[in-house]
Amino acid sequence: MRVLVIGNAAVDETLALADWPAPGVSVLASPGGHDLGGKGANQAAMLARCGVRVDLVTAIGSDDAATRIRECLAVDGIATPQLRLCEGPSDRSVILVSRDGENAIVTTTDCADRIDPGDVDRALTADHHALLVQGNLSERVTEHALRKAKARGLKTAFNPSPVRASFSGLLPLVDLLVVNAHEAHALSGVAGSPDAARALLARGAKTAVITLGAEGALSHTEEGVIDVPAKAVTVRDTAGAGDTFAGVLVAGWLERSRVTASELERATSAAAITVGRPGTRSSFPTRDELRALGRPSSGPRSTPDGRPGAPPGEGKKMIDSGPPAKLAP
Repeated sequence: MRVLVIGNAAVDETLALADWPAPGVSVLASPGGHDLGGKGANQAAMLARCGVRVDLVTAIGSDDAATRIRECLAVDGIATPQLRLCEGPSDRSVILVSRDGENAIVTTTDCADRIDPGDVDRALTADHHALLVQGNLSERVTEHALRKAKARGLKTAFNPSPVRASFSGLLPLVDLLVVNAHEAHALSGVAGSPDAARALLARGAKTAVITLGAEGALSHTEEGVIDVPAKAVTVRDTAGAGDTFAGVLVAGWLERSRVTASELERATSAAAITVGRPGTRSSFPTRDELRALGRPSSGPRSTPDGRPGAPPGEGKKMIDSGPPAKLAP
């Protein structure tokens, strides 16, 4: 199985805060270190650690950060057949992490914005089985990539984060849609995760998976709903959890040609590992940890009529009030 991922790669800088800043208020922060980031690079790394052959189309600058990005991608065995080199700094993300592990992220996309349809055309080959894209690319490139992949008969997976209103028009091109509750509402215009998932299918997506944070996740297809609770975990830093979930889920979906209860739980378990450690890439499950993830003893709830069999939220979220540990630079 070979997957083409088109997305951004960035260097993350994490700052730990005691309190969120209010408008016009200055606050102090503790340095959390630097890490590889960018949703494209993150999800490519998780796919590779699941044993999938990954080609990443991305763009980096001409600075020292670009060297670190290339080194990190090579460590995970990610090929970069179409790597756009840009003059100037590589893209960066500043991640603010509160004492309860929640985060806010600001990302530059100067390099990612220079990826163009020609990069997609040159990278896509007959050896690819699937395409995975996120919301960090330009709308023009995102649409071109999805249309090109569908025309070639590839499976398509889309994690539209950051979300844009125009992405709702691309759902007929999407076999697997992975969103959080906010993104599901933005694309569907419908409140409530089960109802939003049904609306996303009505707009064209073949399968809609919605992550619900402390309440777990659900998957909706024409066959019905699969609902899994969150895993009990001491939350240190939620940065990268969505990318961990998406990468592991896509790997399982490709292997089985559908989202199963087991794969949904495996992705949830992998994300639980990530939130239990500080950092982005440094918090991701290793290959050994992913292989060690066992099947849960109690299966998720599923009903054919589109309603969860029991309320979500049975997974307990335990909060560690201490600040995240410092990362290695």
